[in-house]
Amino acid sequence: MIIGTLKETVKPVIDYTGKFKDKRLKTRGEQIASSMIEKETAVLNQLSDNRADYVAASRFNNHDSVTLGAIIEESGERCKIAANGKHVLAIHDTSEVNYHAHKGKLSRLDNELGPVGNNKNIGFFIHPMLVLERDNGFPLGIALMLGTELGIKRRQRKGITNHCPTIQKNLTDG
Repeated sequence: MIIGTLKETVKPVIDYTGKFKDKRLKTRGEQIASSMIEKETAVLNQLSDNRADYVAASRFNNHDSVTLGAIIEESGERCKIAANGKHVLAIHDTSEVNYHAHKGKLSRLDNELGPVGNNKNIGFFIHPMLVLERDNGFPLGIALMLGTELGIKRRQRKGITNHCPTIQKNLTDG
């Protein structure tokens, strides 16, 4: 059964209020997220309407105040609201993000990457938890995103955590 595309079936409200230090970052982040949903891509040059949008999205992604932890936390809060009062299925898996083909372009100082797979390739592992409505399988969101322990000091400095307490609470609050 095909439910339709995300943009046809769901109008998620992205709300980064209080996640970043600057209201302009909040607004830009919400614009980027909305554009990703509308255009069904996360590739910056595909979701940007012009060069100015591309530059603004790049600056947002590279800003010191923009952290992966804040983005994951917002996703979990949105999932918690969508799942409230519903019976859900939480599907957890591990994925390998392998950058071996790009090893010549990566810095040796990037301690967020480490050995994956055969212990010779470089990349990282992610452990997302997708939440679906039990009755119809409709996706409600990503409730949890765990990462590998590579580069822990850099991850802490960037605000990346191994789990989001708000999201974890969602699974126990029903």
